Amino acid sequence: MIGRTISPSEATDFQFCQKFWYNRRHLCMIPQKIGYKELAAMMGQTVGWMYDLHIRQEPFDGIEYFTTNLEAQLACGRQYDYNGVEEYVPKVKQLILNHFKSLCESEPRWLGDGKIIASEPVMAMWGNSRQDLVIELPSGKGMVVDIKCKLKADSPKFATSRDIDLNGNQAQMYPLAWNSLNLPLKIKVMRFVYLQDGREPIIEDTIINIKRTERWLQAYHNVVGQINILEAHPESMANRITENPYHITPWGYPCEYLNYCMQGENPQGALGEFIQIQRVRT
Repeated sequence: MIGRTISPSEATDFQFCQKFWYNRRHLCMIPQKIGYKELAAMMGQTVGWMYDLHIRQEPFDGIEYFTTNLEAQLACGRQYDYNGVEEYVPKVKQLILNHFKSLCESEPRWLGDGKIIASEPVMAMWGNSRQDLVIELPSGKGMVVDIKCKLKADSPKFATSRDIDLNGNQAQMYPLAWNSLNLPLKIKVMRFVYLQDGREPIIEDTIINIKRTERWLQAYHNVVGQINILEAHPESMANRITENPYHITPWGYPCEYLNYCMQGENPQGALGEFIQIQRVRT
C-alpha cells in the first residue's frame, strides 16, 4: 500500500463527509470549546486505560490520568464550554470510578468462560487502531469486546448509538483488523459492553456478516487510495473534496464544522471556533 496507513475510524470519517475528514484529520482542527462529548471521550479512554493496567497487574491512578489529559487539552488553548461543563468535571471523575468498578464486577457476565488474550492491541497496518479487548472462547473462536462508557444512561441518543454500533461498520472493521493479521484465533463475534451509572451494564453481541465485511473492506481500500492521492497533492486538496450537504452526523447532531464550512472557511472562523493540534502521522 502506497502512502500512510488509515485507521477504520478515519475511513469512516471520510465516508461520512470528506470535508469533515479534511478539517479534522488533515488540518487537525478541533473545537476550541471542551463540551460534554469531549468529557465523555476522555472518560471512556480513562476507563479503558485503567482496565488495561488492571489486567497487566500494574499500578494506576485513573483520576490522575484523566486530570492530566484534561489539563493538557486546556494547556493547548482549549476552554470549557458553557452550560455547566466545568462544574460537571467532578461528576465525570466519580463516573470513571463507578464505571471501572462496574466493569470489573460484571466481568463474569461479559467474559464468561472466555479468556482475555489481548488488551488494547495496536493494529499497525490499520493506522495504529486499537481494539479494547480480544477474548478466546472455549470453542476456539474469538470475540472482540468494545467497552462503551455512558455519561447519561437515559440519553435520547443512546438508542441511536447502540443501533450504529450493532449494525454499522464498526461491527465489521474491528474483527476484520484482527483477522487480517492471519493469527490462528479468528474473530466471529463483536461484543459491546455499555456501562451505565447506577444500572447493570448492557451486553450485546453481533455476529460478523461475511458479505458486509467484504463490502466494507472494498470500500476501505477505495478510501485509503483516495486519501493518499489527495495528500500527495495538498495544493489542490481543498478544491477536490466534497461536503456533506446536511451537516448532520449519523447520531443526529449538527456537524461541529457547520458554521465554519457555511462561512466559507475563512481564517477568522477557524481562529474563533477551533484550534489546531498536530497529530502524529503513521
